[in-house]
Amino acid sequence: MSGRRGEADRGGKLRWKVDFEKNVVVSNFERRGWTKTDGDDWNVYWANVYSVKQLFNPETGFRLGDDQLVNHFPNHYELTRKDLMVKNVKRYLKEQAKDDRNPPIRGD
Repeated sequence: MSGRRGEADRGGKLRWKVDFEKNVVVSNFERRGWTKTDGDDWNVYWANVYSVKQLFNPETGFRLGDDQLVNHFPNHYELTRKDLMVKNVKRYLKEQAKDDRNPPIRGD
């Protein structure tokens, strides 16, 4: 990343990047006066799922900066698919029940 990190926090314009043209997204960013970038100095990256998977591939070692957002996250389907969300919540509750510091949550 370049030295532009944190610029948005100091009152500078946000920098955005898209990997596919979504008119509603692009027009919204432009209406706000944000600056388009093709580099790695973005604050908001509107990307497709494949691009996000590539970005967060363990081999890249990439980590989001405090001033960076993406519209997807790896393994998003673990929360967006109801069957997987239920599975994950059950697993979480089971793990919490094993931990003496966190008593299980009961609905009674």
